[in-house]
Amino acid sequence: MAYSERRFITRDGLSLYFREYGDPVSTTTPVVCLAGFTRNAGDFDLVASRLAGKRRVLCPDLRGTGRSDYDPDWHNYRPETYISDITQLISHNNIRKVIVVGTSYGGLLALILGFIMPFSIAGIVLNDVGPEFEHEKLQGVLDYVCVDRPQPDWESARESIMTHRSGTAFQNAELFETMVRNTFRRRKDGLLHFDWDVNIAKPWIKSKGAFTNLWPYFRKLHPIPLLAFRGEVSEMFSEESFARLGREYPGARLVTVSRTGHAPTLAEPECVAALETFLCDL
Repeated sequence: MAYSERRFITRDGLSLYFREYGDPVSTTTPVVCLAGFTRNAGDFDLVASRLAGKRRVLCPDLRGTGRSDYDPDWHNYRPETYISDITQLISHNNIRKVIVVGTSYGGLLALILGFIMPFSIAGIVLNDVGPEFEHEKLQGVLDYVCVDRPQPDWESARESIMTHRSGTAFQNAELFETMVRNTFRRRKDGLLHFDWDVNIAKPWIKSKGAFTNLWPYFRKLHPIPLLAFRGEVSEMFSEESFARLGREYPGARLVTVSRTGHAPTLAEPECVAALETFLCDL
């Protein structure tokens, strides 16, 4: 493996998993990669492996996802708890300044981090997310993730994703396959199950969209360097919101990822080039 597997214990006693790439004593600014709502560290393997040649990269599974503990109280699957977990991860690894890469919901958490600890954030990369979601599309995602759909094999898993997530689009089959493999995990019953706690959606459902507008936080981020990606055919992050992000954040670098939906893997050529340029300044 190109990474070390590590864990830490949160203040409320959960054991959270994270991958560590690169040299822990590298003098370049480290990167923390935050995955989407139900996603996990595996989504960042391609980009983290590439970045590891020059800098340390940490990719956590947030509580309730991947190999991290599931929370026995679903009320804790909310932004405040995730932010606490992330700041504990940063402190646990003795990091004073960090670049945060956030995909989808992970990007919203990155924005909050930039707001509450601006002097510790050297840069933010938003991947197919801005200060607001397309609320009508979000409801479809919640309906999908809150019910486990066990599959007998990987072919059925692929078909399930294409059936229930019609907006899925990737530049090539390899990137799609990576997403599929990071969506399911084989359990003791021999079936492939979602690799997250299906209770994770309950706070979102109860909130009725309360988490989906972070423009007040976003406007206070200046002057943290910002790079933003949008999948060309993304249904979760509209062209209008992407353009507004650029207008309201002078100096932000905006990159559209061709033939891609929600969300780019950051291994696409457009992403590789933009990340290399953005990170070399930080």
